[in-house]
Amino acid sequence: MRRLCNTLLAGLELPSSATTVDLFAALCARMSQERSRRVTFQLVHFPTTSSVSGLWLNLDGQDLLAVERHTDPSHQCVIFGHEVWHMYQGQCRPGGQEAVLATRLLAGKVDLESAKDAVLRVAARTHFDNETEEREADAFGYRLSTRCRPLLRPSADGSRTPRDALARRIEAALGHRGPQE
Repeated sequence: MRRLCNTLLAGLELPSSATTVDLFAALCARMSQERSRRVTFQLVHFPTTSSVSGLWLNLDGQDLLAVERHTDPSHQCVIFGHEVWHMYQGQCRPGGQEAVLATRLLAGKVDLESAKDAVLRVAARTHFDNETEEREADAFGYRLSTRCRPLLRPSADGSRTPRDALARRIEAALGHRGPQE
């Protein structure tokens, strides 16, 4: 995990006004070079009836990372990192439904609310019997988010990302000891 995080962030420079969109675009460009295939992302609204907040779509010749639009930037970074980990670990099976959905998403011809059933099928493509994979993806998402925090535009109070009691509890549960270089 540390090696992948270091590889993705090595020498990555963003302007001081960088947003998560800027960060994700830079990381996708880096991953595209690293993987020798196109990696893109899209901020989308997932159906509120679903617990899905991110997807990695493995397509012929490219990867698409879909991240929930309606959440705070620090959570978007965790979701993005979670899906990146699944992508690098190959924890997804390519499928026709994914290709159809991704093509429609990329063309801007559908939002996820109108494709709710397809999204839920895609989200169910992986059996979460392997809790280890999910814990590892969560840990990597959190690691990447923590390492990216200094690259993002400060919020109004001067901090890089909002932190609240829930975030502190999650950090404690994951055994987080602070940023690690």
